[in-house]
Amino acid sequence: MIRIILSVFITLFAHCAKADKIALIVGSYPVTEYEINQRILLEVAMMRHKEPKASINREKIKDMVINAMIDDVIKLDYAIKSKINLSEEDLERAMQSFVVSMQFKSLKSLKDFLLKNKIDYESFLSFAKTEIMWSMLINYGIVPTINISIDELNAAVKVRYGFKSPGDRQVEEVRAMLIEEKATITARRMLGQMKKLYLIEVL
Repeated sequence: MIRIILSVFITLFAHCAKADKIALIVGSYPVTEYEINQRILLEVAMMRHKEPKASINREKIKDMVINAMIDDVIKLDYAIKSKINLSEEDLERAMQSFVVSMQFKSLKSLKDFLLKNKIDYESFLSFAKTEIMWSMLINYGIVPTINISIDELNAAVKVRYGFKSPGDRQVEEVRAMLIEEKATITARRMLGQMKKLYLIEVL
């Protein structure tokens, strides 16, 4: 397995070398205006990809992006400290899954889409790697700790299926949904606690 963890940080902050202005600092990690602008372009492009007539408020998107990038630095730092290993195979599988979920015909069509919207593919990969590693941390570190009681499961099954009698497969699907919900909530709380440990400066 080829480890690319360190390259994530190198790629994520490589644009500092372009003499770009630093926009904010999270702990000891700088985030540049170039990176923020790339993320804004990506968010706008994805919104329009999903809904061509979507109303775009760039100021709101910029605020959202700044908060997201603060979170990303913390997520990535914690994932690396937690020894989450992202292999080239992991990245490739995740990218193919993303291509399918966003209804692109191929990875090439995704790259063409990014190019058309003036988004650097390396910047896109940096954002993607962070989310992939955070998802891995949730799956490997949080999901195994989640317990679903019989009462919780029965209540959720009743809400979903009413008085019908679902099979074992349907029950397991509900259990998986409950675990995912609880794990997501736990991860969100954990991120909120970690944020308190970082000095954040918006320049």
